[in-house]
Amino acid sequence: MIVELDPIAIGLRLREVRGGMSQTEFAEQLGVAQMTVSNYETGKRIPDVGFLLEVLNKFDADPTWVISGLQPPQRSDKANEKLRILKDLREAFDLTIANLEKGKG
Repeated sequence: MIVELDPIAIGLRLREVRGGMSQTEFAEQLGVAQMTVSNYETGKRIPDVGFLLEVLNKFDADPTWVISGLQPPQRSDKANEKLRILKDLREAFDLTIANLEKGKG
């Protein structure tokens, strides 16, 4: 299936992911400038892969849906459980690293 990129539709889906958060808050959480978010949301630019991965990691929004509007195939319960465990481990590692960097380890 070929999906044409619609920058305006992508922007609308990013606004949906952002919810009630301001563009500035959203941008800060994703490590980009507010103008970058504005350009994506207005359809002036299409998000790059790095940005989409951050959206996935921080907001659990599937990049396939953000770009195409199509829902990805449903994961099995076992796959969802594995993903949840990996995310929990990543959070624990991130916290441990942050504490070590602060000298609390």
